[in-house]
Amino acid sequence: MHPFNAPIWLLGLGWYLFAAPGRPFRILGMAYLVILILLMVRQVKAYYLTPVYPMLLAAGAVAIEDFVRRRQPLKFVKPVLVSVLAVGGAILAPMAVPILPPETYAKYESALGIAPPKEERRAVAELPQHFADRFG
Repeated sequence: MHPFNAPIWLLGLGWYLFAAPGRPFRILGMAYLVILILLMVRQVKAYYLTPVYPMLLAAGAVAIEDFVRRRQPLKFVKPVLVSVLAVGGAILAPMAVPILPPETYAKYESALGIAPPKEERRAVAELPQHFADRFG
């Protein structure tokens, strides 16, 4: 999961809620919204909702496939989309998987100008907590 996936899962949510072919699965879109609202009200950690995104990504892929299939001149959309997702995933991989040394990671994070959300309520270190826990 990375930010470049957002348009796809948002399309999937829209497909579940509004598209005629998604009507049998409408409850999945509604369930996502209800759970999202409940988790936001309770102010839980952001990753609690992550198991639902493959479902939304699948629906978004169905919506994109249907859109491209009906519009033959837009066949280039699929390879472009796959390329954008692959490049975005490669760029953001060190943010999710500890493949860089801590010093390099800190420089990489500041160079990108993005950081994972602060989920700890106490003093935080230079590394995100999910990486810092791996160093003891």
